[in-house]
Amino acid sequence: TKREIINKNISEKTEMFNIKEEKLKRKHEEIFDNIIYEGFVLRKNLKTVLLSINGEFATCREGDIILDKIEIIKVSLKTLSIKIENKKYDINLKENEDEEK
Repeated sequence: TKREIINKNISEKTEMFNIKEEKLKRKHEEIFDNIIYEGFVLRKNLKTVLLSINGEFATCREGDIILDKIEIIKVSLKTLSIKIENKKYDINLKENEDEEK
């Protein structure tokens, strides 16, 4: 019947949406699990970002593209803004374990 067809279409669209949401969630977790914002060094008014990517240290600046897909957008005291595939993500500065206690 027409109602069954409509319900099937709604169900398929909901399932596709859930799959997209799950992929986005996994990508978000992968970013935050693998990229750690350690801080930055200010020299001659240029901020050099200190990152840990998959356990390896790296440095970069605003405007740089790392790993062929991650653009460094903005560096602040507590947050690093990056863009991946036209989506912006904010990564918070890694907390010092001594400060947490």
